Amino acid sequence: LRLASGTQPCVIKALSLKEALLVVRRSEALPQVLEGAVLDLEQGESAEVARLNGYLHAVAALEPKPDSDWLQLTFKFVDQDAQKLDYLSRLIARGTAQKHFTPGA
Repeated sequence: LRLASGTQPCVIKALSLKEALLVVRRSEALPQVLEGAVLDLEQGESAEVARLNGYLHAVAALEPKPDSDWLQLTFKFVDQDAQKLDYLSRLIARGTAQKHFTPGA
């Protein structure tokens, strides 16, 4: 996740064509609601990267305490680029297939 304050490693908790739910470690510079950002997504053996533009719709502490080390960010996509939406669709489909894979079945 690239913010004005710098790059923030993140974990994708949920992904749809409209938004991504991200988990980040809290840093000194807290992400701000409505802040513009870019989410870099990498997929496949060729390490194809999509740079999706958006903004932070919500920022919340992940733990129920004021010194929570983890934040949950709702990142809303603003891109209307057909190629980026296709990439996102393929990434979601691939993730869904992996989620439902049962070893030995």
